[in-house]
Order: sequence, then C-alpha cells, then structure tokens
Amino acid sequence: MIRYKDRGGFGVGEEMTAMGEREAIQLLQTQLIDEDDYMTELISVDEIDSQDEDEPVWKLKDGTELDQEDQDTLNDCFLNMVNEDGVTLKQTFDKEIEDNK
Repeated sequence: MIRYKDRGGFGVGEEMTAMGEREAIQLLQTQLIDEDDYMTELISVDEIDSQDEDEPVWKLKDGTELDQEDQDTLNDCFLNMVNEDGVTLKQTFDKEIEDNK
C-alpha cells in the first residue's frame, strides 16, 4: 500500500502489485502520469501480506519455507501462468483433486 498526496494535496492510498518498494513506486508514478496526475509527497510504502488461504505455502524438500518475495512469485505463476491448453496450474491441480475424490 502506497500512501501519498496527489497534486490537489489530498491523501491517497493505492495498492500496487510489485516485487519491491522501488518497483511499486515506479509503477504508481507511471500510472499517475498516464492519468495526468502526480505525487507531491510520498507518505509511506507498506507491504501487504498477500498470503491468501487459497494460495499454497511453498517449501523446499527439507521443509524450509521460501521467503515472502519467492512465495509471491510462485503464487503469481501458480494462479496466472497457463499451459498449452490455456489452463492455469491451480485449475489443473483443482481438477486433479476433484477427479480423485
């Protein structure tokens, strides 16, 4: 969550999906430019825990959990990357689970 003041001096909060603080700010600035707006003051940048109950917790074979950035990257791939049939990994796994009930 990026909190900032816009060109009118109003406080605004914007949620950006990015791999880090710098990228999130750059994405926001690009979006504001596209909207013919700009940021006059950066108030704060806070990471939002995006761990959803539908998102798996990725672990190494030895049981070590991956750090949050790697978790987010794998979850994004799990939910958005598609195979040659146009199906995501999540949809494939959900179908496999349903078929084996």
